[in-house]
Amino acid sequence: MSNSGEQTFDEFLRATDLRSWDRNYMKWYGSIVIKPAASPDPFSFTLVLYLTDAHEKRSGICHVLEWNAERQTLCVTRSVHCAEPFHEDNRLRGVDKARNDLLFMQEPTDSVPSLLIETLLDDRFRSEICRNLQDPEERLAILHWLQDQQLSVYRLLSGPENSRNMFQKALFPLIPDLQKYYHRGEHKD
Repeated sequence: MSNSGEQTFDEFLRATDLRSWDRNYMKWYGSIVIKPAASPDPFSFTLVLYLTDAHEKRSGICHVLEWNAERQTLCVTRSVHCAEPFHEDNRLRGVDKARNDLLFMQEPTDSVPSLLIETLLDDRFRSEICRNLQDPEERLAILHWLQDQQLSVYRLLSGPENSRNMFQKALFPLIPDLQKYYHRGEHKD
């Protein structure tokens, strides 16, 4: 769980100057999980940033950013030194040379595309995304947009016993485009 002493994404960006970081030495993973209606939080949003030094591509630092509903933004919840993370059962893991688990994400994560990373690094766009995630009226639209930008959006299932606490890719409703099929004033035959 997040606390108010954690560094926000904005503070982290000011401290690390990621905007000028060589993109060859950073990898991003992330997802949003829509929670069941009875959950205290409607969603979780996780980004994992793996940074390596230009001289040391074998190990680096994983910075885990998680949504903090109280602060209405992403916050750094932990940073661990590890080898390049890998996926196991759609969960991101980071280990050291002795194969000790240093990072094991409970929720599924996938690679985040470069254009979305650039969008998240932009203060204005990141702020707009965070504002829309907080607004129940805008949340569906921004989640749909994020999924269209190739950020994985999952649903945490709550149905029958055998599917509880499992994740499934989210689907979003289509907006009916009635004008495409019938224009006012036209007669149907």
